[in-house]
Amino acid sequence: MNIRAIVTSLALPLLAASTGGCIIQAAPGPAAAQSSAMVEIEMDGSSPVQMGSGLADGKPPRLHPGAPMGFWIWQAPRGKWHLRSTTTRQTHRFQGRIRPRQGAGLNALTPTRNEWNDRMKISGNDIVFDFVTKGGEDGFDFGLTGNACVEMDLRIDGTPHPRLVVIGQTEQAPASSHFIVCP
Repeated sequence: MNIRAIVTSLALPLLAASTGGCIIQAAPGPAAAQSSAMVEIEMDGSSPVQMGSGLADGKPPRLHPGAPMGFWIWQAPRGKWHLRSTTTRQTHRFQGRIRPRQGAGLNALTPTRNEWNDRMKISGNDIVFDFVTKGGEDGFDFGLTGNACVEMDLRIDGTPHPRLVVIGQTEQAPASSHFIVCP
C-alpha cells in the first residue's frame, strides 16, 4: 500500500469524527446528472405568469445549430407544440413539467432524438422531462386534445432561469419560469 492510499484511508474516518459522524459531500454538478435516474420536478406552487394568447405561434428565428443556451418553445400552425433545449460547450441539465389546461389531454409525445441520458414521460396528465445536454439540441414535440393552454415549469441545473426561455416567433421571455402560454 502506498503513502497516498494510507493517508486517504485514515482521512475519511478522521473527517467523520470531526464533523460529528457526518461526511459532508458536495452536491453533484450537471455532469453527474448523466448517470443519475430521472428526477420528476413538481410544479412550482406559485401562481404561474400568464403569457398573451398566440405568443407561441411560429418557430423562434434564432433557434439554429449553435443557438444560445435556453429553452425554445413554439406552436406550429396545426397545433403541435415543440420544446427544445440547447446548450453551449458546457454540460447542463434541463428539467421541466408541462401540464395541459382546461381539461385538455396530451397526445403524440415524440422525442426529437433519442440519447442515452435524455428522459421524458407522461406522468398522470403531465409531461415530465430530464435532459442532460452538451453542445447540442434536445427536445420533443407533443399535441393536445383540444386547443388549450399549457402550464410549464422549466429549470436549468435545478434553478429557474426565465430569461433563458424563448417563446414563439417573437422570441418573448416570461417573467417567471412557471408560466401559462395559450394558442
